[in-house]
Amino acid sequence: SAWFLASVLGMLNGRRLSSNLPRVLRMYLAIAGIGILFVLAQTLLTIVLMMGAGGKPTPQTPNIVLALIGVMWIAFLVCMLPLVYSSMKYFMEKEVRLRDVFGKSYRKGWRFWGFLFLMILVTGIIIGVIYVVVMSPRFILFFASSVNAAGGRLGDPSGLPGYFPVLTFLVTTLCTAVWLYVMVWLEMVFYYAYGHIEAKMAAKAQLSAAPHNATTDDFPPIA
Repeated sequence: SAWFLASVLGMLNGRRLSSNLPRVLRMYLAIAGIGILFVLAQTLLTIVLMMGAGGKPTPQTPNIVLALIGVMWIAFLVCMLPLVYSSMKYFMEKEVRLRDVFGKSYRKGWRFWGFLFLMILVTGIIIGVIYVVVMSPRFILFFASSVNAAGGRLGDPSGLPGYFPVLTFLVTTLCTAVWLYVMVWLEMVFYYAYGHIEAKMAAKAQLSAAPHNATTDDFPPIA
């Protein structure tokens, strides 16, 4: 996935795979680290709440835990949205460092949170429908495997052919390969969002630096 994304980015920023791949890998590791910390915090909170004040959970404790976990997930997704802009800026501009993704560039992304939210919402709906269609063969095979395993635990003989694991591997590989090309479109959407925000900020800076008697007709339109 990292190699594939780095190759796609090379068509956008004109740099070689050897330049893009380390940046993609660093970004993947940073996101993975954030995800691990979030899951650890969520697990710790669940343990503390389930223990209760007196060491015994109340009947309302599971509902409280679920509500707090839901709030945590919403807050997590809200905070991750500006990364759509800051991460793409990191990929496109060689002088940007990884710390800027979660610093200066991230703060700029917050200023356009509404735009990013609407874009991700619409894109997510489309991507979700495509994902179900592309991955449906894989879902069917895994469902058949799960049902067969459940029957095996009850003592029923396996009804799957001997080549079923190989078939599952081949179908999963094919579905994933198709899905990677769908992800190219998603990266193009992120690239558009990055370009749109950059153009907005450039126009604002140009307008601020212009003489007080300048009008909007003095500046070219923004695509």
